[in-house]
Amino acid sequence: MTSTFASEPSVWESPAALLAHVVDSHHAYARTELARLVPLARWAARISGEQYPELSQLVAILDAVVEHFIPHMRAEETTLFPAILELVDPNVSDDRRRMLRMFIGVARHDHADVETLFQAMRRVTRNYAAPAAADASHRELYQRLAALETNLREHLLLENQLLASLRL
Repeated sequence: MTSTFASEPSVWESPAALLAHVVDSHHAYARTELARLVPLARWAARISGEQYPELSQLVAILDAVVEHFIPHMRAEETTLFPAILELVDPNVSDDRRRMLRMFIGVARHDHADVETLFQAMRRVTRNYAAPAAADASHRELYQRLAALETNLREHLLLENQLLASLRL
């Protein structure tokens, strides 16, 4: 995934196109990858947890990511993104605009929470650097976590740029 779109949000034909991209690419990827990573992390912790106790911490962090991020994406798709599309309409009432600002504030707070969880994950995994003696599954887990974080950062950057561009 390139960062061309993140650095040049004007290439999107509309906010609706950008939001569709976020849902179809970033949300779909995150859901699929988290569904694969959680069992992989649990397996790694079960198999190698004595040798690498950080894997148990990693499982706990991944559980927290799922607990926070899956509902967050659902809320974006059902509440925030439709609200953003309303904000694009210059005829939105001031009362409605105030309520939409609240949705955006909640989303920004959620973004910060998810970023904090990924910071903890990076710290526990030493920036996703698997130990030299780690088996292939352990290395794959760390590689996929790094890719998930890269995708998440692109996702949040796109959303935050769009939110910053709105007339509030």
